[in-house]
Amino acid sequence: RSYSLHGKGTLHDSRLLSLMVSKNYADKFSGSRTFVEISLVDQLFEGKFVLSYDSVHDLFLKESSLKEHAHADVLRHEFSVLRPGLFEHQIVFDHEGEIRIQFSDFSCEWAAFSS
Repeated sequence: RSYSLHGKGTLHDSRLLSLMVSKNYADKFSGSRTFVEISLVDQLFEGKFVLSYDSVHDLFLKESSLKEHAHADVLRHEFSVLRPGLFEHQIVFDHEGEIRIQFSDFSCEWAAFSS
C-alpha cells in the first residue's frame, strides 16, 4: 500500500513542507543525540506525513532545482538496513533533489489538514 501510485498511504508525489534537525544533549552538553523530522504534504493535498528519525548518524540534503521549478515531488523512497540497528532512508525528488538519512529509530504519522 505504501508504494501505490495513488492514495493517502503513499509518499509518491508528496511535497516537502519542512525538514528540522534538533539535538538532545546529555548533562552539561557532553554527549548528544540528533533527531530529524520531515513533513510532507500528501499527493492529494488532504494531509501531511511526519517522518521522525531518532539517533541520526548521518544526514545528506540536496535541494531540488527550484529556481526553474515551483515545487518538487517525491519520485521514490527506499529503506535499507546498513547493519543491525542502523538503517538508511533515501528520498529522491524530481528536479534533482535528494535526502538520505542514517538512523537507529523511525516513526511515521499521517494527519488530515483541519478545515
